[in-house]
Amino acid sequence: GILSLMIPLSLWSFNYGKISGSVHDGETGDALVGVNVILEGTALGAATDVEGSFLILQIPPGKYTVRANMIGYDIAVINDVAVSSNRISRLDLDLNPTVLGVEAVEVVGTRPVIEKDLTATARSISSEDMAIIPTTTVGDLLAGQAGVVDDGGLHFRGGRSGEVTFYIDGVPMVDPLYSDIQTQSVISTDAISEMQVISGTYSAEYGNAMSGVINITSARGNDDLKLRIDQKNTGLSGENYSKDYSRSVTNMSLSGPIIKQKTHLYTSFTLDSRDNYLPWGYRDQNKVFFKLTDQHMKQGHLRLIGNFSTADYQNYSHSWKYIPDQFWTIPHRQSSMLSLGYSQTLSEKGYFDLLIYQSSYHYDSGDYDLDSLSAEYRRDAEKEFLTEATVTGYEENDQSTLGLKGSLVYQPNRHHELKGGFEFKQHSIDHFSVRSPYYQNHGLDAYVKEPREVAAYFQDKV
Repeated sequence: GILSLMIPLSLWSFNYGKISGSVHDGETGDALVGVNVILEGTALGAATDVEGSFLILQIPPGKYTVRANMIGYDIAVINDVAVSSNRISRLDLDLNPTVLGVEAVEVVGTRPVIEKDLTATARSISSEDMAIIPTTTVGDLLAGQAGVVDDGGLHFRGGRSGEVTFYIDGVPMVDPLYSDIQTQSVISTDAISEMQVISGTYSAEYGNAMSGVINITSARGNDDLKLRIDQKNTGLSGENYSKDYSRSVTNMSLSGPIIKQKTHLYTSFTLDSRDNYLPWGYRDQNKVFFKLTDQHMKQGHLRLIGNFSTADYQNYSHSWKYIPDQFWTIPHRQSSMLSLGYSQTLSEKGYFDLLIYQSSYHYDSGDYDLDSLSAEYRRDAEKEFLTEATVTGYEENDQSTLGLKGSLVYQPNRHHELKGGFEFKQHSIDHFSVRSPYYQNHGLDAYVKEPREVAAYFQDKV
């Protein structure tokens, strides 16, 4: 049976969890040496040491069945053991002496009401939780969390939107120019295995975060071939509430083996199109995500991840109500992320992880031709609506980041976890904006910069 299941907090950016615990004789209380503790359906496991302790590292987030067995003792099978990214699941077991041939004793793992070692305000949202929450975007999901406000930018506990750091599988997805998060440009919720929201007391490895950290672990394929298609459409409603507004959201995901037990693929597509309940306006958004994992190398595995999105939209403006064809502001956004990672297990007590990534972001506020601009603005007799108008300003941003990061984790005993790491970023920022371009003294801001960032850290979690 299980004596306790605790999940204290530990942070690392490559989105693994681990299980630590001990196994004792259920009658005498003595530590059992050499008990095999494995995660069913995986190659992960460990054996207990002279103190009856075991440690399983590099576990992807999810729910697992843990099996503990030793000759002369009951086989313990613990179902639904939850492993979260950046956390340690504590599992303490008692095995009772028995004769050979008895059936396994099955137990369901549960979390404690109070997590004594949880030193930060953090919440993990699993894919199962997301399936029952009526949201379609990451921004909507985050806006529903305690202490988070979304007014066009995410604010954690009253902090500024630029004080939040956002990771997808270890890759930072923050705008290097404004430090903002474009939640509409990131991964679809269908492609998320777990999202962790942390709003205080970060470890040393998290830089550029003052009010919040959002850490996403993407879904991954396995040996089961799965196809999922989900369609949400206001036209399916029998009510009249949607007669002046329509929206269609299509999500499709495909996952399965390329080479069984070795190479797996997960991919998802999202098409989101909506109009406006006001006289005019629209938003069209497309997202593509894929994750390829390979475990041909002994004690090591590769992962190739890509995330791409485009968005075009036009927000309604009351002044331009009767001349929407002249309302030139039709912003276009485009983002991409590609990463290649490698993890290598060095021993049962340590591993290292390397990650190289490239991300880019483009934004422009609409079609722009400086030579065709004029200063003619005409309004109706009531001076409420424009009858003739032109461009008031324009902005275009092109940003890209090439990054390299690595970390080494070593746990010499169950009381200390040592970790060191580094990160290098090479940014490229091309910015252009003009305000009131038809005036001689118009505002113009144009530059190209290539800043660099270098960081290193070492920490000991006790």
